[in-house]
Amino acid sequence: MALSRSSKSIIAGTIAFSILAGPFAVPAPISYAASVSSNPFSDVASNHWAQKHITKLSLQGIINGSNGLFRPADNVTQQEAVLMALRFIGAASEAPADDTVAFPETFVVKSDFKGEVKLAFDKGLLDQAEEYALAASGDQAVGWGQRPATREWVTKLLIRAINQKSTADSLQNAVSSFNDADQIASSYRGYVNAAVSLDLVKGVTAVKFDPKANVNRASLATLFSRAEKLYPVEYAGQATGVLLQASDTGITIYSKSQSAVYTLSPDTVIYRYDSETPIAAKDLVQYANVTVITKSGGAAYVELQDDKPQIKTITGTVGRVLPDQKMLYVWIDNKPVEVYYDDSLILTETSGKTIAISDLKENSAITVTQDTFRTSPKALKITVDQQTGAAVLKGTFISGDASVLTYEDSAGKLNSKFLSSTVEIIIEGIVGPTIGDLIKDVDQLQITTNDQDQITKIEVVNRNVQTLVGAQVESYNADKKFLVVFDSAGSKAYPLYLTDKTRIDNNGNAIKLEDIGTWLTKNRKLTITYSGDKVVSLSIASKYTGKLVSINASSNSVTMSVPGGVDVTVTYSAPTVEVPGIAAASLTDLKVGDTITTVMNVNQDRATLIQVHRPIQYEVRAVNTGTKKVTVVNAQNVQTDLVLSGIDITNETGSKVAIDTLVPGTFINVSYIGKQITAVKSIVVSYGTVQSVGTNSITLTNESGQTTTAALGQSFLITKGTSTSATTSTLATGDRIQLSKNENDVVLVTVAVGQTRTFWQYDATAGQLWTLKTTDADNANYFYVTGSTKLLKDGKTISLQDIKYGDQIIVYAFKNKAVEIVKV
Repeated sequence: MALSRSSKSIIAGTIAFSILAGPFAVPAPISYAASVSSNPFSDVASNHWAQKHITKLSLQGIINGSNGLFRPADNVTQQEAVLMALRFIGAASEAPADDTVAFPETFVVKSDFKGEVKLAFDKGLLDQAEEYALAASGDQAVGWGQRPATREWVTKLLIRAINQKSTADSLQNAVSSFNDADQIASSYRGYVNAAVSLDLVKGVTAVKFDPKANVNRASLATLFSRAEKLYPVEYAGQATGVLLQASDTGITIYSKSQSAVYTLSPDTVIYRYDSETPIAAKDLVQYANVTVITKSGGAAYVELQDDKPQIKTITGTVGRVLPDQKMLYVWIDNKPVEVYYDDSLILTETSGKTIAISDLKENSAITVTQDTFRTSPKALKITVDQQTGAAVLKGTFISGDASVLTYEDSAGKLNSKFLSSTVEIIIEGIVGPTIGDLIKDVDQLQITTNDQDQITKIEVVNRNVQTLVGAQVESYNADKKFLVVFDSAGSKAYPLYLTDKTRIDNNGNAIKLEDIGTWLTKNRKLTITYSGDKVVSLSIASKYTGKLVSINASSNSVTMSVPGGVDVTVTYSAPTVEVPGIAAASLTDLKVGDTITTVMNVNQDRATLIQVHRPIQYEVRAVNTGTKKVTVVNAQNVQTDLVLSGIDITNETGSKVAIDTLVPGTFINVSYIGKQITAVKSIVVSYGTVQSVGTNSITLTNESGQTTTAALGQSFLITKGTSTSATTSTLATGDRIQLSKNENDVVLVTVAVGQTRTFWQYDATAGQLWTLKTTDADNANYFYVTGSTKLLKDGKTISLQDIKYGDQIIVYAFKNKAVEIVKV
């Protein structure tokens, strides 16, 4: 049954396109948003390769099925494809009445489609002369409209529908990657090349296009769905904007100068622009573009359109705060910059603690994340150094849970305090302790609180914990929770009791106390920490970690010193060796003093894997906040990609920071265990001019003109030219220096030795100042100029326009980054 005339007056996006499933039914003229489910077709499985595209076009009102069926594998006729193309571009309602259209006898189209085909000719979606000729030369037993649409024919229709004919014309003679390109008719060749280059059409294989093959319903839906990225149409109930917030229950987007909230339900489907597999709301990239299609007031379909957050980050110091105007000044390069915000602002200290705008203190270091999608940008997120004070208390543990801790102070008074949202707990001998590990009336606590009197840190100070590594089980009485073990040498017995506070695990996987009996068989090897006769923690000895003491190639063993001052010897048999920074490591790459982890076999008698713990310092080159991928280079300028999903990133004070603070140029220390990243710490790099020098400190004027004193600590290195020293005697007043830390947290002071150069030119686009080469081999004759680079002549500030070709200049730089340029 063909579509009736009544359907043709309804615009695209408000009518279901029924011709893609038969028998064909006439839909009622109602909005899809109130009647179409996220996936209404029972014959399109949740894992169908085209489900994403079929669902989207269904919600947009471009396609619909019949009796709940879509029939994705059925072929599409040419007249049906034309109607879908017109619906896709929102022009179907412009079709003339069927009875006013006449075609030649050889051009047969069903009456219900004549108006659409005529409109397709008028709008240039089809070439009338070409289609008339095809109709006359083809099988006359099947009219032009009823003929199956082929891959090459549909490709031409699609490219013309999205106004890409000029692209097709330019690629008419381009070389095709398909082996069967000679089977593509000349009149279609440019269109196929264009569709492939625009990533709209793929081959049936990597090298086969199969141009004469018929197109089925699922394929046609996929083609038009992909084309929306090049030919966006505003369908009813659809919005595209910037993602502000996302949760399991809703998303907020900013579109057309206002924000809107859309609820999510279990039926909501969410996709990425580059994948056919559904994702969760948490995988959407904040501040990137998304499209939402609604149904009954909620989001039925969400698609992430790109991975590019529309934000920028600025850093400086806090100036004046004007809450009444929702504005503050940030000092950047000695200039006050206005920063506006609204009630959605997220304001936190570097520790992650949320504070009020009134808590900001002048001259505090500040990082502002601003949007770039508003005409007048606003701050989305602000991070500042700690603004509030803290207190340290002492007492005896009484009770506690996830929200409140009660302790007895030195005067015998009971005190209860709320816990902050993030609490650090430290108990000797326990990895990852919780409140449940504290012992009533026994544990002496040191408690740190914030200015809101909430507990942020709990440390047990009286546990006398000892360690047994490689202890061998002699016996275990499950009823009395009584365990007898011998030390690793088998010479000394230890009678111990397990309690409901004992932490038990096998390679990090927790084991319940009532289940441990099956593990504690005779001769089983354990790592145990105990206090008195009570077991604090018990681990099945599947691995050992400690400092490498020696390697014995004759006995195939390594000896390491583990926590607790115990030496453990582990034998190995052709182990895999992982050393950070070494692609194919071997035992010869192990060094005495290395911290290593030996992973044992199932019998606990041989190491099968030896992993070295080691930090490596990198310089950040690029950051993808959506995928958590950071592109870095090491000291040898070798580039690599690090995926930091699930990895804690901290600053030098130990406070957690977001990945978007790792801007290009940032240095990071990455801690590895073998090939596995365990932690990332950002390193502050600062510049200044030396004013005075102490034994373990330097007073300097920084880039903002502020005079500060930098403590160097007991261990530091000073590099000046080609010499390196561990004393400050090599420094002099007026030296331009860079302060940072290396991968081992040793303070590094690098002195910029002035280079006398002859100015050649300045490339404003690249921000590079070029000088004449001193020799043919001189490839370091360029310097990056930033907003903080000082330009001086006779002690006075000048501009780059004041430096001319041939002028003598002295450049002070670090790795080609100029901090000061003096015109001689």
